[in-house]
Amino acid sequence: MLHGSAKRLGNRMTEKDIQNGIRQFLRMNGFFVIRNQQGLGSHPGMTDLTAVKDGQVYWIEIKKPGGRLSRVQEKFRDSIRAAGGNWMVATSVEDVIREIPGLRGLFGAEDISEKQGQKRTLSEAHDQR
Repeated sequence: MLHGSAKRLGNRMTEKDIQNGIRQFLRMNGFFVIRNQQGLGSHPGMTDLTAVKDGQVYWIEIKKPGGRLSRVQEKFRDSIRAAGGNWMVATSVEDVIREIPGLRGLFGAEDISEKQGQKRTLSEAHDQR
């Protein structure tokens, strides 16, 4: 199991643990990753991470399994997507592998989706909650 996987420790992993695992994994795979600071002066609904590689920018919201987006996070997601951006929600490193085209297939990620019976991406499934 990959570092940062929520499945590894069940519900005991915090969003910070998941975020750190995803950030470390992306950096090891050549991404420039920014942990966005939340608070006074930040854009409402800003994602936890922004990752850039090969001219592509990925906005990544980290959630524990079963976590839900706030209304301002949904508005931010909709704004990024309306502008043609890559926005996703991730609960594990495996989710990021599935969502970013250049990472698909790493560590059998395609097999993970098939075994779990997922035909849509995680972000698409999350949007329909």
